[in-house]
Amino acid sequence: MPLSHEKGDFITRRRQKIAKKRKSRLWSPVDLTRALELDPKLRGAYSRLGDARKITGDYDGAVADYMTVLSDEPPDVDVYISLGDIKYIRKDYKSAVAYFTRAIELQPYEAQTYLKRAAAYRALNDLKRAEADERKAATLPFE
Repeated sequence: MPLSHEKGDFITRRRQKIAKKRKSRLWSPVDLTRALELDPKLRGAYSRLGDARKITGDYDGAVADYMTVLSDEPPDVDVYISLGDIKYIRKDYKSAVAYFTRAIELQPYEAQTYLKRAAAYRALNDLKRAEADERKAATLPFE
């Protein structure tokens, strides 16, 4: 089997996995809040509630939910990326870089995270690091 075909299969499987993950995250904030009232230790509910709040622009609520998730083990790379996104939106670029860096430490093969960190570096006018992240992202599969 040619290498490009294998790579295509990998990318297709990865995209399907991401689509399934995103679909599973579409919960109502009301339903998630009720679930947490019944069992405050539902880590996944906090992560999903953070996602729902982020989508609706409730960044303070999303950060609080994500920080609850991060208080548990093991660390959740998606939460670090979401926190980086929020910090970037709020123009707190140094914090965004820190969260994206932690996500890269946990999962170093995601091109999108390198590109997000590159954007934060550019906002900080750190072009050398931004370009290094962009070069690294170009060597990785993109979702």
